[in-house]
Amino acid sequence: VKKLQCLQVRNAANIRVRKAKLGGQSIKASQVANEEVLQDLIRTDAAYRDFKQLRESPDYWDKAKKDLFAMLRQLGQPTFFMTLSAADLQWPDLLRCLYEQQHGQPLSDDNLAALTATQRMDLVRND
Repeated sequence: VKKLQCLQVRNAANIRVRKAKLGGQSIKASQVANEEVLQDLIRTDAAYRDFKQLRESPDYWDKAKKDLFAMLRQLGQPTFFMTLSAADLQWPDLLRCLYEQQHGQPLSDDNLAALTATQRMDLVRND
């Protein structure tokens, strides 16, 4: 997931550089190097607009909120809502796969059972 997000950030930034426009105005390298201009872009969220496909970006969540409200207007108030969790920290096969990918060696059943909750979270987080 982290690698995919890094790739998406790089691709969005490359497109923005090729367009040489930000917020409808032309932007030059000298402007980006200016700290004041950068702070203004960040303050107005113009620097984040190209990252709306990334889940952590403000524009992504703004679009998700708008989509949710539009769905509520179209379909009405929900009568039943259920959230499911994958509980990925409890999947032994996933943890074995992640451990082998990150450490280059297989994980035995005994070592898997000995993993602390923090170690399990680190395996999933570092994927």
